[in-house]
Amino acid sequence: MRPTDALPHPSDWRTAVVGSAVEIKRGVSWSKDQEHNKPYDGAVPVIGISNVQERLESNKLLWLSGLKPKAIEQKKVKKNWSIMVGSNGNRGRIGNCVLVEQDAEFLFASFLIAAKPNVDSGIVPQFFYRWLRTEEVQSYLSASSEGSTGLSNLSHTFFRKMAIAFPREDEQRAIVGILSAADAAIDNAREAYARAIEVKRALAQELFSRGTRREAQKKSRIGPIPTSWEVMAISAAVRNFEYGLSLPMYLRGETPILRMGNIQHGDVVMDDLKYVTLSHTTLDRYLLKRGDVLFNRTNSQEHVGKIGIYRRDDPAVFASYLIRLHVDPKRIDNYYLGQLLNSYSAQCRIKRYATPGVQQVNINAKNLGKVLIPVPSGNTGLDEQREISCILENADLRSRCYLPVIAALEQLKRSLAHDLLTGTVRVDPASLEKEARG
Repeated sequence: MRPTDALPHPSDWRTAVVGSAVEIKRGVSWSKDQEHNKPYDGAVPVIGISNVQERLESNKLLWLSGLKPKAIEQKKVKKNWSIMVGSNGNRGRIGNCVLVEQDAEFLFASFLIAAKPNVDSGIVPQFFYRWLRTEEVQSYLSASSEGSTGLSNLSHTFFRKMAIAFPREDEQRAIVGILSAADAAIDNAREAYARAIEVKRALAQELFSRGTRREAQKKSRIGPIPTSWEVMAISAAVRNFEYGLSLPMYLRGETPILRMGNIQHGDVVMDDLKYVTLSHTTLDRYLLKRGDVLFNRTNSQEHVGKIGIYRRDDPAVFASYLIRLHVDPKRIDNYYLGQLLNSYSAQCRIKRYATPGVQQVNINAKNLGKVLIPVPSGNTGLDEQREISCILENADLRSRCYLPVIAALEQLKRSLAHDLLTGTVRVDPASLEKEARG
């Protein structure tokens, strides 16, 4: 398909070639000695590829010194410009873009590209951004990238030759308004999910330090805990640390094998699965059971130590980067242990044992076993553990209810974007305005 065939469109829409209708700028280049990780006299902040997410993320900025005032003015991030990833080691990131919604005092790096429709082009900047974000255009831009010294680079020639189809300006603005409303609905659902996660985190902190029995507290090696509780190493509560399977995986097979990416937010998700075919003996040994606690022993510093509780009865096994914790059921409840190890304070203690590897950090079973944990003990200890885990499991269930809502809204937005930006579904701006007035 030719670059000019980017999207189908109605016959009454106009078309323009990007190279003629859009102003395109390259970002600023610099040398290593101009970089600073924090504000510096005379230095100017600059955004890079990591700042181009669903929104423009202005944290983790670099600061550059020694730039001329003219260069600073030319490379500033301006309102209504779309900032695209133009060069990246991950080809799929090529063309990812954000819309700058207000003038800023930072620059954009040379790996990025700024683009904005000319004033007389008839293209609304927000519509242009929405067009850039469509799956079809993103696929074109990614497919056009060319490898160079390990990086993929956006073909400027290809991009400039692409054609954008667009309706009248009032219809463009109406389309943008509908998609912005979809964005707002998604943002609201995500915020509600984030609040539910924070409530659960605070609840866990309270329960793992005070319990459910309103007992007086005592000092311990890991902070205040109820007087009847004890502090023990994980190895005292776990009978066995079992490493997973190390063997070839395939897109098809008899049994799903879970990997690092399947451990998400304390849960085990059955996404992006790979499969293995095993003998009955091996399958029986590694088959997961409801309530099993899995530990991610290697990853980046941020993700090493992730905990997932297997909350299903579907057959699955686990890969070698994961460790299954076989608990001593007379000392600890497996759901209590999983919730505890996923708590903020326990994660901090776990990460202290992370050792650097070649590209990742690792925590082996021996070191995991040294981590100290607070455990309700005595005659009613297991009952209190189950009370705590039940409260936190219900909190997790409430927060996870938002995930299918978010997924459905995102799918709706993708469908709307395709239908509206191809003219499959037309918008009558006058009717929308009349409805808005009531």
